[in-house]
Amino acid sequence: MIKLKDEQSFFIEGIGEVQDKGNHQYLEIFLGKPARRDAYDEQIGKADQFRALAWNKVIAAIPADLKVGDKVMAGVSFSGHIGIDRSNKQYFSVNVGIHSMRKIE
Repeated sequence: MIKLKDEQSFFIEGIGEVQDKGNHQYLEIFLGKPARRDAYDEQIGKADQFRALAWNKVIAAIPADLKVGDKVMAGVSFSGHIGIDRSNKQYFSVNVGIHSMRKIE
């Protein structure tokens, strides 16, 4: 697992409902990161979107008044694995977890 050292700024692109999975609860949040811009304000590359999950105790630490379009500072961690699909092609699966989040103005 890779845990980013600092919080990163994101935009909220979607918020799900709290779900139960066994003895655990999770909240699905879609985080957006705008594409970088050059000195002429031209977009470089593509914007990124991450489907992230907040589990158990972290859910209570997420601001309750979040809505689509809000800017947040979030601490995220990435974990993943390499696998082989049914057609023997290699794929890489990445999971994004939220360990902290705060709303910024």
